[in-house]
Amino acid sequence: MNQEPDEKYTLLNTAIQKAMVKRKAEKEAAFFIKELKPGITLLDCGCGPGSITEGFAKIVNPAKVIGVDADPVQIGDAQERITKAGISNLTFKPASVYELPFEDNSFDAVFSHALLEHLHDPLKALSEMKRVLKPGGLVGARVPDHAAYLVSPDNELLKKGLKFERDLLAHKGGNPFIGRGLRGIFHEAGFINVVGSASYDHAGDKEHIELVSTLLSGSFYKGGLVDQLIELGWSNPDELKQISDEWEKWKDNPAAFFGVARCEAIGWKPA
Repeated sequence: MNQEPDEKYTLLNTAIQKAMVKRKAEKEAAFFIKELKPGITLLDCGCGPGSITEGFAKIVNPAKVIGVDADPVQIGDAQERITKAGISNLTFKPASVYELPFEDNSFDAVFSHALLEHLHDPLKALSEMKRVLKPGGLVGARVPDHAAYLVSPDNELLKKGLKFERDLLAHKGGNPFIGRGLRGIFHEAGFINVVGSASYDHAGDKEHIELVSTLLSGSFYKGGLVDQLIELGWSNPDELKQISDEWEKWKDNPAAFFGVARCEAIGWKPA
């Protein structure tokens, strides 16, 4: 059943928050948390709502954990939530990953999730993470690779929508294909013993398929993505509405399935 326009946009914003808060350290940082233990100080860069950071705080307790993000609204919401939860070893603060407000050699571990693909200079960000790491400290990152979408069933409109997202990310200075090169960037930043890995985030049940459908249908209906594509002259309102409608219909197909590759790397600062 189609939603009314305003309701559809409200559902999009709710779905975005739901998707972000659903991120947990046990899943998004599974490759990383096996190296953690109580007493390790940790910095989470680009922490968003802090749901992953919260998991780190429980693992390394009683050591301090700090989450930083460029969005002060996200930081405020995260701090409010963990204060209510009574988590005393976790704090959040607004900061740029290019200029982290910490002394050299401050943390035992640094992590980032879904951050480096948006940056125009991910090497500079990794070098800054390395600066605040103690000698022998650990760094980990997880990013998508936008070339590796799995969509079933698909058609030209769905493909075009995903391509618009990928091309817009590149236009804004990000790298939609950074995942496959993550291990190389870690080496370039001076980390050693770097290990790369990959996995898939997927939607293969009713709940997650509806979430993906709401996110993509809403994104191509109204808001920043739509405004930017029209302003750039890459598309028009009629085409974008067709893409939105197609993603909304997609969820009702019993064969619906969605997956996107997530690439990971873990490395150490030389002692």
